[in-house]
Amino acid sequence: MRIATLLGALSIAPTLALAQVEKTYDRFKTATVVRARISGADDRGRPIPTLIGTFAGDKLVTSPTTISLLFQKTSPDWKYLQCFGTDFLLDGRPFSLGEPTHDGRVGAGYVLEFIQFTVGFTRIVELASAHTVEVKICNDEFRLSAQEMSIIKDFVRALTPPSDSAVLARISVQADSSAPPIPTPVEAASDAGPPGLAAAEFMRAVETGNLDLMASLWGTEKGSALKTGQPSDYARRIEIMRTYLQFDHVRITRSTGNGKKDKRITVVIELSRRRCIARIEARMIQARDGNWIVNSIDLAHADEVLAPCR
Repeated sequence: MRIATLLGALSIAPTLALAQVEKTYDRFKTATVVRARISGADDRGRPIPTLIGTFAGDKLVTSPTTISLLFQKTSPDWKYLQCFGTDFLLDGRPFSLGEPTHDGRVGAGYVLEFIQFTVGFTRIVELASAHTVEVKICNDEFRLSAQEMSIIKDFVRALTPPSDSAVLARISVQADSSAPPIPTPVEAASDAGPPGLAAAEFMRAVETGNLDLMASLWGTEKGSALKTGQPSDYARRIEIMRTYLQFDHVRITRSTGNGKKDKRITVVIELSRRRCIARIEARMIQARDGNWIVNSIDLAHADEVLAPCR
């Protein structure tokens, strides 16, 4: 979703603070927009998050594939124009959402800036599941408040079908600073790049059993199987992959090639199950729409190594 579009959708005033989650059905587009809206006064002097997700129709059937996460900041002058790199710590552990984009506009005596990420829904689930979320934008560090974390959880609930009990249970754990962090089943190395992050997103879909999300992240250069409907038996193939790729923990360790130049990249996926560890290769491809998706994955080797630990 383009930032210019988001500016209009948010109906932004010059002073901002977190408010609530709202659903709006657009009958002309036959789509529902869910927003963690922002209004009021920004008295914290640092960027505030906003979340936007869209699903088809007026009734939620499946969670959306992607979510827009924005950080908004009102200042007397430009603050992040030349420096808007953003890093995260979830329960003290590095967490990547890829590279953000920056935009903004000048008002009467103020500048409103936006730092935007477009990420998979499961990444927002991970944010909502954390006890603490720390953010660093350029040189500014801050921690999301309990109110902000509550809004993120509500946002995830609003975009999670009742049948997806795993996600609902995951975000229902109450924050407790004395409790140990919840292990993240899927991790990507900090230098994994867009292909590696897409592979991690695919493995998170495997973990949650979200077959539609898996299908949206697997396919050919023409696009994902979910979008193109090809191959015709893609649903059966997705189910087979989910069966063979059962794991306790996954790490995307490295990728070969230059994701900025090459349209095909190989990433190494390390799967752990009990005492068994399998390192398999997945071929990633950049589809015509610009998104990175899984093209093939070495199921045979995964089955050979992990079979004794079933």
